Amino acid sequence: MLAGKIAYFRATAHPEALAWQARVVANGGSVSASTLAAVSAFCRSIDAAGLRDRFYRLNLFCGAGLTAALVPLYRGQSFTGTQYGNATDTNVNFVSGDYSETGVNGGLLGDGTTKYLNTGFVPNVITFGNAHVAGYVRVAATNAFAGIVSSYAPNGDELSLCNTQSVANKPWFFAEENTATGYAEGAVNAATGFLAGASTSTTDRRCYRNGSQSGPTVTNALTRSSYGARELWVFARNSTTGTFPHNGRIAGYSFGGGMASSQMAAYNTAMQAFQAALTRTV
Repeated sequence: MLAGKIAYFRATAHPEALAWQARVVANGGSVSASTLAAVSAFCRSIDAAGLRDRFYRLNLFCGAGLTAALVPLYRGQSFTGTQYGNATDTNVNFVSGDYSETGVNGGLLGDGTTKYLNTGFVPNVITFGNAHVAGYVRVAATNAFAGIVSSYAPNGDELSLCNTQSVANKPWFFAEENTATGYAEGAVNAATGFLAGASTSTTDRRCYRNGSQSGPTVTNALTRSSYGARELWVFARNSTTGTFPHNGRIAGYSFGGGMASSQMAAYNTAMQAFQAALTRTV
């Protein structure tokens, strides 16, 4: 009976979900039939919403064991096109006990001092002023400028989504450059859930929480022309001035091309359905 169920799920699975499963197995992990079904449903929702080309990288932090969670689902704007960054997220100091696939402790837990993931992805290949970064934050960081997904250089280059506790009334922010005009701020007391920042031009930056805009639209013109050459890290703000690691729990991330409000709402629908399937919504 179990073999029959597994065969059924494989026969009905989305091709990208099956390819992800194969990569997980090659990395020493495994994928249950229910997780494969949830990943397949997510892929189909993204396809149906016309969002697939918005992703340069996406990892849902799922599968059995930490080695599975390190394998991203998407690594480029299409299944067969150019693939970017490391084949798996490079683990820096996470251990198996930091990860749980399902339930109230679902996701990956940072320590705020030494643990982060290096995607190997350099963001300067993303069109400037047309980007998104997102993370499903189950437990918000309590340390300053904690990177959810971030690349930051003191010269002003930046593409970041961060929690912060060091600036009054700024629990999280999205930044496209390290200047006063480059930041959009999420609403106060809303630093968990599906957090995202997105731009559709160099004069339109917005934060989103659970698919709805959070905080004001920032229309100040960006002054730079690139997101820079520092690799994007997850659970830390990749910076020459410090790593700013995250001490909360994250259950997935993505980055890539910009999204309008309707696209972000559709992305949220797919993400929330996936997290619900793994019983780890917040």
